[in-house]
Amino acid sequence: MWTTCIAAAFATAGVFGGLAGGQDAAKPAAEWSQWRGPTRDGVCPKGWFTPWPGTEPKVLWRAQVGAGCSSMVLSKGRLYTMGNTGSKELDAEKKSRDVVWCLDAETGREVWKHEYEAPFLLAQDAGGPNSTPFSDGKFLYTVSKLGIVHCLDAEKGSVIWQRNLVADEKQLKSLSIWGGAVASPLVVGDVVIVSVGLAHGLEKTTGKTLYEIKGANRWISPMLVETGGRTAVVIGQEKGKEQGFLGFDAAGGEKVFSMPGFKTYVCNPIFFDDKVFVSVRGYDGGTRLYPVDPQKENPDPLWQTKEGSYWGNAVRCGELVFVGEEKDFACLDLKTGEVKWSEKSLSNTQPVLSDGKVLTMRPDGKLFVIEAAAEYKVLAQAQAVPRGTKFSISPALSPGRLYLRNEKGDVACLDVSGR
Repeated sequence: MWTTCIAAAFATAGVFGGLAGGQDAAKPAAEWSQWRGPTRDGVCPKGWFTPWPGTEPKVLWRAQVGAGCSSMVLSKGRLYTMGNTGSKELDAEKKSRDVVWCLDAETGREVWKHEYEAPFLLAQDAGGPNSTPFSDGKFLYTVSKLGIVHCLDAEKGSVIWQRNLVADEKQLKSLSIWGGAVASPLVVGDVVIVSVGLAHGLEKTTGKTLYEIKGANRWISPMLVETGGRTAVVIGQEKGKEQGFLGFDAAGGEKVFSMPGFKTYVCNPIFFDDKVFVSVRGYDGGTRLYPVDPQKENPDPLWQTKEGSYWGNAVRCGELVFVGEEKDFACLDLKTGEVKWSEKSLSNTQPVLSDGKVLTMRPDGKLFVIEAAAEYKVLAQAQAVPRGTKFSISPALSPGRLYLRNEKGDVACLDVSGR
């Protein structure tokens, strides 16, 4: 039977890398040290967030980190994110650089930054890096738009190792459009897993290649799940008959299971119990719930709808799921697929869940706190960061603090302690 990543997997990985099933999930680690939080599913530990009454929350500090859709991670009192110094007016090849930022999470003060030459690629996105860093407390792992991977000392910012995983000109051209390498790295034990068209298993302390897996989706971030007493890293696969999901052993790359036969694209799935929730925009996509059976590779969906997610993600709370679909933000009944409510003004957003509340920010920088229930109810809202243009970036949280960012690089830290 499939479950979310629990204590045994945590001991193996050093972090909760799995897809939790909402607020009834196992208690996660108390740091937002990877993409979409401690359990990599947008679910926040209880007691971290208190909605503000009436007036907007206090902004504790602001910062500017450069263009991109990289979200923020928090570890040992430090905030990490990425941006690019380029713009439409600059020569993309000569004058732009990626910057990995380390800021003091309480004050916004710069602790260190690491820069390297990188083109500003404004093609269907914000131009800068879209992958979110991963911190294990000692090391920080980052992936650039064109597949350059860094392992940095998390405290000092010095380079431990660097790899360029994309040397083929055809693959570089492909990465230059549609967001580049978007998937965020995942560390499991002694292996860092990076998905940039190939899935690479790298030795975390040296960057040495341990294995490669072809056909990996470069938008869906690797996840850790558990089945039958075994853990598996799950990636999306996007080409040919293998299109769908692949689960493999983190240490050696051996196949554990596969679910081919449907498109995956951008929205990360949600594995819970013995099912998986998938939302895909258009074509032969849609939003669907599949049973997961290791003995059956191509199951029929339990239910499906026509609408799906373009670049929004989803978060689960019990028997409800909240997903930023292409045309609206919707609450669905996970048992039936019934749409409980939808809101067009919040399409393609990146929700997170805290204490029965859904937090999601529109591209214009306006944050909404919504009751995680079958009826649409806005509890609070705030103009948290300056107006963006097209993209919503997943928020990050720590106890009493909410961190938000737009694609232009404006970052804000809000006091959500309720004091």
